[in-house]
Amino acid sequence: MTENIEVLTHSSIRIKEGNRTIYLDPFQMATAPHDADFILITHDHHDHFSPEDIKKAANSGTLLVAPEKMQDKAPVKVEIKDNRTPNETGDSCPACHDGLFMIR
Repeated sequence: MTENIEVLTHSSIRIKEGNRTIYLDPFQMATAPHDADFILITHDHHDHFSPEDIKKAANSGTLLVAPEKMQDKAPVKVEIKDNRTPNETGDSCPACHDGLFMIR
C-alpha cells in the first residue's frame, strides 16, 4: 500500500494510484512532470505553498484545493466552487472553517 506514496520533502508528498496522481504541498520539485490530477495545499507557509512547484505539477486538468483565504495567491486561474452542503446546525463544513477553492 505505501509503495504508492512518495515523500518528496518534509512536507511534500506524491501519491500515485493507477492513472491518478495527488500532490500534497508540492515543494522543491526537481522535475516538472505536469501529472497532477489533484494538488492539495494545507496552508500558505512557503514550504507548503510554492506557486513555482504547483506549476511544475499541474496541467490543464488539475484540481487545486486550498484554503479560500489563499485564492489571490494561486499561480493559476481560480474558479470558486462551493459544493459544501449545510448540516443540521447550519454549519456548511465544520472541518473546513476557512473554506476551500478549486481550480480546473
